[in-house]
Amino acid sequence: MKTQITRRSFALAALTSTVLAAGLPTPSAAQAPAAYPDKPIRFIVPFAPGGTTDILARQFGQRMSALLGQPVIIENKPGGGTMIGAEYVAKSAPDGYTLLVGTPSLWLNPLLYKKVPYKVEEFTPVSTFAAAPFVLSVSQAAPAATLSDLVKYGQANPGKLSYGILGVGGPTHLLSKMFEQTVRISGVDIPYRGTGLVWPDLLSGRLAFYFDAVSTSLPMYRANKIRVFAVTSEQRSPVAPEIPTFKELGYPALTIDTVFGLFAPAKTPRAVVERLSKAAIQVAAADELRNALLADGTIAKGSTPEEYTAAIQKDLDFWTPVIKPLNLQLD
Repeated sequence: MKTQITRRSFALAALTSTVLAAGLPTPSAAQAPAAYPDKPIRFIVPFAPGGTTDILARQFGQRMSALLGQPVIIENKPGGGTMIGAEYVAKSAPDGYTLLVGTPSLWLNPLLYKKVPYKVEEFTPVSTFAAAPFVLSVSQAAPAATLSDLVKYGQANPGKLSYGILGVGGPTHLLSKMFEQTVRISGVDIPYRGTGLVWPDLLSGRLAFYFDAVSTSLPMYRANKIRVFAVTSEQRSPVAPEIPTFKELGYPALTIDTVFGLFAPAKTPRAVVERLSKAAIQVAAADELRNALLADGTIAKGSTPEEYTAAIQKDLDFWTPVIKPLNLQLD
């Protein structure tokens, strides 16, 4: 049976105000240490070094270390669709010294896999780190000069538009399917192992479009090698303000960011979670970091545990109707 993910499960894990208002005892709060932290903290990254999640972990880890007064060590544990690293943290002691730098795969994997070695209830959201939108990158050879043109062509020519995806069940695949559903077209997905392999086919016209990160599409866009029709963020990207949002173009359903953030094992003392959250919020607010991330189209953003819980629920509300009809079982 698939793990069921609900607002309540994450709210309980985060020890939200609903639980506290009920006057229920919270053992984790009673176990809060007198001084935290008093030894190095580990950030577990469920991806290989060099990717966006790893870079964010190192950026935040370095700066949170200065605020917390202890080293933050980055450990990469890739594999299993991020489940290896997630399971490791879920089974770690809930003392605030082993934390997960997570992405939506943490709460979406139970919708995609029959066997997931952890439960979402085994995590407490601590704080968001950043949010990154996607852009709809379109080949110059595609029979469309605008989003409206692309939609009209796709509706009139089912199966004629091809698009790249990075793995079945991954963000580019799911977002492309959401795009098809929203604008009522039927294209052909072509899988690739990395964005670098997508570009030759997008530039040549073999692919019509590709949902990409802002950071990798902007150089091609600036060089007039591709078109970029829209961005999935709520507001236009500060690094490319001329690109409209899907919402502006009449497709508010295609408003979504990839949210990156920090998780602790469930039952981590509330005082520890709050200390970490406050440190992350302070780091995310620093102009130096915000400017560095913004250059790649990523928006630094810290949050309280409750705000992160709400963001997770919003993400689930977006993706669940997309995933369920696909009936994907990736085991």
